[in-house]
Amino acid sequence: MFGKKPTVTEQAKAHSRELRTTDRELVRDRRKLEAEEQRLVNEIKKNAATNNKKAVEILAKQLVKVRNQKTKSLEASGHIQGLATQSTMMASSVRMADAMGTTAKTMAKMNKVMNPEEMSKVTQQYAQEHTKLTITDEMSMY
Repeated sequence: MFGKKPTVTEQAKAHSRELRTTDRELVRDRRKLEAEEQRLVNEIKKNAATNNKKAVEILAKQLVKVRNQKTKSLEASGHIQGLATQSTMMASSVRMADAMGTTAKTMAKMNKVMNPEEMSKVTQQYAQEHTKLTITDEMSMY
């Protein structure tokens, strides 16, 4: 509110940091889901060995839900990584545009300092003198 507005680069860094944090949280949750999935598989095996069909049915439904949640977590992680890449590319484009703007300003200042007509005259004069020198050089060889 009272501070200065963050630059585009600072905003991009903050956004990237948030995305990395979110992705780490998703990975952590996915590990928990994998542990839960393994626990459910073991429970299903135990109940199947004791021929407890009702418990196996309930645990199988839970297993399906856990696997679906794991799939959703993977999809979300992919979206987050895509956003991070897009954010990086946008920040790079902004930096490139800033550099091009600075270059354009510098070129405009140089054009003000250097008179193009005068430069053209100097270039033509140089070409004429170079041609004379070349001809003189060739004549002195013979």
